[in-house]
Amino acid sequence: MTPDKIDEIETYNDPNSCYRPEPVALYTLTLPDGTQLMHQTRNDVIAYVQDELEFGILEDFKAVREEKTNEFI
Repeated sequence: MTPDKIDEIETYNDPNSCYRPEPVALYTLTLPDGTQLMHQTRNDVIAYVQDELEFGILEDFKAVREEKTNEFI
């Protein structure tokens, strides 16, 4: 393993590093029939709305950001 790769891994694992990537926000979509699509990214929600608009069948649905359960201390 190269020294650059080792530094990259150590930076990623360091909770105090300002270069640590932010966790991805996940959403739960609740469809009109009560079906829930869990662990959806922001892009998944946008794709769902675009598909519904394309077919003209957009109904009421709710997208709620899921709470973080694995926060870094």
